[in-house]
Amino acid sequence: MPKSPPRVNRCVDLLDLALVNEASSRCTMPMDRALTTAAPAAVRRNPFAGSVGLLAIAPAAAVLLAELPDLHWTLDLARHFPLHSALALVLAALVLLPARHPRLARILLLLALLPAARLLPLWSPGPPLLPANVPVLRTAMVNLLASNRTPERVAAWLEATDPDVVALLEFTPAHERALLRLRSRWPHAVTKPVASPFGIALFSKLPLRDTEVRPMGASYAFAITATVTTAIGDVGVLAMHPPPPVSKERAGERDLAFSQLASAIASLPAHRVVLTDCNATRWSRPFRNGLAAAGLDDGCSGHGYQGSWPSSLPWFLRVPIDHVLVSRDLAVHRRELGPDVGSDHLPVLAEVHVR
Repeated sequence: MPKSPPRVNRCVDLLDLALVNEASSRCTMPMDRALTTAAPAAVRRNPFAGSVGLLAIAPAAAVLLAELPDLHWTLDLARHFPLHSALALVLAALVLLPARHPRLARILLLLALLPAARLLPLWSPGPPLLPANVPVLRTAMVNLLASNRTPERVAAWLEATDPDVVALLEFTPAHERALLRLRSRWPHAVTKPVASPFGIALFSKLPLRDTEVRPMGASYAFAITATVTTAIGDVGVLAMHPPPPVSKERAGERDLAFSQLASAIASLPAHRVVLTDCNATRWSRPFRNGLAAAGLDDGCSGHGYQGSWPSSLPWFLRVPIDHVLVSRDLAVHRRELGPDVGSDHLPVLAEVHVR
């Protein structure tokens, strides 16, 4: 096909340009004004903001359902994640504010206040400094993880921190053989090794008396009670590990263990310490009811958020289910988490003194 002469092409181009200019002149709104008006609409239709709004439904629902734990056993699980819920709601609100969704952002921020209120006591004024001559009981609790293949890391941490009393959970026959070296520093021990996650052991530098191994909550979940004479007087110690709430039946067994707390420590001296991975946080309704009936405090207030499980996650994603509980005549002066020792839990170290 022969090419059109250059003059013809130039005429066509000029005609196209004229048609465009004519169409533009017929618009009822100037182009710059149309763009300015359309921009917010485009922002409002931002699919990312819409996705964030939809994703915020999950933490918002968790916060609201956590206020109704008695309706169904699963709703108590929602109470274990106040930090997660608060962070998710605040982040969603920060995304929605510049996307022209201020009303929804304000609602999410108001909902975030509910879990934030549960967290505030953790950052209340901490315990006062103790004079150097005030005696303390130094305790440690470690969930070993039944499949932990590096128990020597647990032994190394215990030897470095040097607690007076140690509770070891998920204590298996293999752990008992691997941790024989503990006997040199903590010669007094009660052990119940089991080839499952429910073996348990209690080690002490000081003599133990009135020791007993018993099931708590379930026939396969063992607990140890003992009395130890310490620098703060006779102290009754309970080490326990109730089942995790992975089903209605297991949740019921865990909650039964909480209801048995008061009777389990009734015969112990007035000073009482409970070392436990109780598979519940301080915000769990059954856990709080068990502590109230037994006259115990979880000792976490003033020590910040100390998520101990799972150890592989950053601190703000972990859940604080490992506890050192004390009777109300005692106080937790110092509480801290240990390093990764090959378990899915971080160890807990706590110093206890008489109020």
